[in-house]
Amino acid sequence: GERIAMSCVRGGLANPQWLRSLTTYEPKTRVATDHHCIERRRADKSCFPDFIVLNDDGLTIRIALGRCGKTAAAQHLPFGASSLTNVVGTVGQMGHVRGEGNKLVWMQYKAEWKTYQIVHHDLLTKTSKRVSPWLAPQWLPQISGDKIVWADHRNDPSGTRLDPKNVDIYLHDLKTGKTTAVTTHPARQAEPDVWGDWVVWHDYRDNANGVSGKELDVWAKNMATGTEYQVTDYPGIEAYARVDSGRIFYQRVDPIDGQLAVFMVDIKTWLAAKSKSGSN
Repeated sequence: GERIAMSCVRGGLANPQWLRSLTTYEPKTRVATDHHCIERRRADKSCFPDFIVLNDDGLTIRIALGRCGKTAAAQHLPFGASSLTNVVGTVGQMGHVRGEGNKLVWMQYKAEWKTYQIVHHDLLTKTSKRVSPWLAPQWLPQISGDKIVWADHRNDPSGTRLDPKNVDIYLHDLKTGKTTAVTTHPARQAEPDVWGDWVVWHDYRDNANGVSGKELDVWAKNMATGTEYQVTDYPGIEAYARVDSGRIFYQRVDPIDGQLAVFMVDIKTWLAAKSKSGSN
């Protein structure tokens, strides 16, 4: 929309204690508002927010607790409130909190699952559930509307997050309750995002082993038509694609000088050009 959520340091770093604000900024008015400040004790490295979600009624954060943030909690701050409330209490490992409207998703580890799973939480009903209970590693969820996407190891359970192999992209529709494979190509796909009928990700299929290397491309799929597209095919790395409001954004590393730049593709214009040229 028209608002940015961020966290800013308040206080000198030389102090043994300092504050991190939860702040929103509105570009149109150039007004920044501090909604809450969190004290962090540098000695034990406790209590700092590392994921911030802008919801309809406030902010949700993941709070990393303890030395090295080995435990965490998800907490919510309604606009105008004076204190954070728990969405989910302290857990051993959870991360990558994302959200939209009154919905949240994150990845969470539990001993009985023996791996990370994707969890959906509804702020209105205050209920949480696993999105797709398949006991293989699931990573990096994103949500838009009623659709959740993530990277999934179910087709190659030997892979882990630190040693990814044939990782695929899956989508779950909260409205229908159906989980669908976006791509099961026998290579590594990562960092998915979703908007409307479009899912984007970066893909390793142009590398010799399909799971690592310096040839990354952005791919996209229209879930309504079932058509998959290669968005980029430049030499080198195009990665971390995001899709929103009919536009695909991605980062590109220049293979010669290593400079990083951000590019945008207008989907409607791009599809029209592909149709005119007859390219796939």
